[in-house]
Amino acid sequence: MRLLLGWLLALLALAGAPAHAAYPPRPDGPILDQAGIIPDAEEAALGEKLKAYNAKSGRSLVVATVSSLEGEDIQSYGVGLGQTWGVGGNESDQGLILLVAPNERKMRLEVGYGLEGYMPDVLASRIIR
Repeated sequence: MRLLLGWLLALLALAGAPAHAAYPPRPDGPILDQAGIIPDAEEAALGEKLKAYNAKSGRSLVVATVSSLEGEDIQSYGVGLGQTWGVGGNESDQGLILLVAPNERKMRLEVGYGLEGYMPDVLASRIIR
């Protein structure tokens, strides 16, 4: 009886948990400006630089501005976005997302495990500040 009650409580907890955000589809290039804050000329120039760097290095640097975090904290949203888009690849995980949510006034650098030696949390925090 206790086992059945335990399963029922677990199911109720899952049913009451908030749904994960609906992430925007991955753009064709390295920039998603859903929030519309990057001027077109700057977006094009930055996009070309990021494409060249990503091709040369084998890493994946992405800039994403979003209109909403869909109720998630920015860290969870950034991790979910990176996993959904496959930023950095599954094997090397050498991806980095600069995530900007201007409506929530939040910004974060989400770093894949393969780049943590190059971009530790302290450096990412300094860059954001």
